[in-house]
Amino acid sequence: MSNARTPDEWRAELDETLSVCVQRANLPVLLPHCAICARYSTDNLPFEALAALLEVAPAELRPEFVKSAAKKLDGVTPPMRQQHADAVTLPVLMDSPVWPLLRSLVIDLTDQRVRDFFDDRRLKKIEEITLLGFAYGGCKVEPDFADALFHSRGLTGLRRLSLHSVEQTEELSRRFWNSPMARRLERIGGVPYFGEPIRKPLPVSELALNGPALSPLIDPEATPSLRNLSVGVYGDAIPPLLESLERARKSLERLESLSLFLNDFGGEKTPLLRSIKLPKSVKSL
Repeated sequence: MSNARTPDEWRAELDETLSVCVQRANLPVLLPHCAICARYSTDNLPFEALAALLEVAPAELRPEFVKSAAKKLDGVTPPMRQQHADAVTLPVLMDSPVWPLLRSLVIDLTDQRVRDFFDDRRLKKIEEITLLGFAYGGCKVEPDFADALFHSRGLTGLRRLSLHSVEQTEELSRRFWNSPMARRLERIGGVPYFGEPIRKPLPVSELALNGPALSPLIDPEATPSLRNLSVGVYGDAIPPLLESLERARKSLERLESLSLFLNDFGGEKTPLLRSIKLPKSVKSL
């Protein structure tokens, strides 16, 4: 791109880029299941193009462009206003022209020193975060990282947290579920739960769990706003989950939707489904 272009030519390119961003916002955005593929996902190319345009646009036009983009992107969901970041790129990103337009971050857990930036007040407009681990396991969230994130003074606007390819540990569960962050989130996915008592009601309305423990987390006293729940387990975790479903039937039947994902590679546990009565809220299995 050349700065020799006229301001109107720059504005025309901005309008075209924003139009594509808005059109793309009508399509669903999900990170691929594989962590390697997720790291190189291309679903967000229109916003990437906007970020590149703002970087090379004449400095005197940037305030106008950011203001115009903010107005056009007002109805665009956070996943389509997303960037990947790590310990090196996050501070650079926060100083970039596109930062005021960002609403979602995918944070690479390869270097968890990115935690040093979680109290930065510039993070207040971030609404969604995905923690991205490794493709073949072994990505454990460090205690210092967990504490910095779950007690962040910068991420005050965060409403959704997802964990992707991260080890499910009791320590992580213990640190999260009674943290200040858990008491703000409306959508939670992939955070482990091992049955900890919930000291204060949580505002979560959509919840995705990867283990058999359900109560007291899904009890009305703990999650009064919960509407949609998905639970995924495999192998030996299937029988404990089925037992949890029976014990928590009353709490589960208040939900609008319950989705169960059971990976039974040998087919040995699936017949156990015949011995239980699934809650009426089950919509997919």
